[in-house]
Amino acid sequence: MMEKLVSVIMPVYQAEKYVSSAVESVLAAASDEVEVILVDDGSKDNSLKICRNFSKRDSRVKVYHQENKGVSSARNAGIQIAQGKYLMFLDADDTFVSEKWQDVLSLVRQNTYDFAAYSYYSLYENGKKTEERFPMEKEISCDRDFLMRLLLGSPLLCTCWGKLFRNSIVQRYNIQFPLKMEIGEDYLFVMEYIKHAEKTALVNKCVINYYQNSSSVMRNFKYEQRVRCMKHIWEYCREYTGDIQHQKYVPCMSMHQFCNVSYYARVICQSMKRKQALKALEDILNERFVQEIFGMVDRSSLSGYRKGEYYLLHSRRSRLIWGYFKVKALVKTD
Repeated sequence: MMEKLVSVIMPVYQAEKYVSSAVESVLAAASDEVEVILVDDGSKDNSLKICRNFSKRDSRVKVYHQENKGVSSARNAGIQIAQGKYLMFLDADDTFVSEKWQDVLSLVRQNTYDFAAYSYYSLYENGKKTEERFPMEKEISCDRDFLMRLLLGSPLLCTCWGKLFRNSIVQRYNIQFPLKMEIGEDYLFVMEYIKHAEKTALVNKCVINYYQNSSSVMRNFKYEQRVRCMKHIWEYCREYTGDIQHQKYVPCMSMHQFCNVSYYARVICQSMKRKQALKALEDILNERFVQEIFGMVDRSSLSGYRKGEYYLLHSRRSRLIWGYFKVKALVKTD
């Protein structure tokens, strides 16, 4: 039996409309060195049937079924049965850029890196496609300091998909996705893993098509859940940067977290009715950890609309904030 170089782990839940495209994009690797692990998380639609049909047609596909326990549990289950030297993750509503498989396998065969993160494409409902590249000159970068500044200070590395993780490291240190977090669980997985990775790479080759669905975000926005998870991530990052060796990352970390607060405020204003939005804004802006974020932001580095948003949000004047983000939505200012 050929050694498995990469295990692609895909949690599946109520994904009958798009899971086939995701699986086929991976199987296009046309290599027995790749296996696909589909973990059905208690779907009530035809997702499990579709997954099992793939496993009957292609020996590279494994299917695991469990009662609905959430995406973290599903990914953890996939990790337990993965046979690949490296792990990759893919969400069932995204696709792999099939023609990039040889680039990925070539890097894996070198067996040099413990961790490699690839850039990706963002695809929008209006047909727009943007390339989300790492801000570096070289195609491949291995500078750990640069990696940590990106991880703590931008959304480019906050997800688990589009990355290679050495399976032996995951198993040795029992790195898992936290079960009690509904949002941001993959960010904590990446952070925990990076602590044990010695040789890392950032690769400016897009391997994932990430489908942005802004209307879905607005529809399914759960305020309490988001705030709870944002607080958990902030506390985790604060503890990490509390070490004297990592204090240099505080400015980029606090700026990124401020941008998250601004984003949540915008979604609150655009997804809730006025009375509910005002109450939610008051609640989130009065959170102690949010005030801590404001206190740690380097205001001298703010410019343009970000500076205005900082002072507006810091003022906690919910009616003005609500009006600002409603107007911003109308003029579609990014």
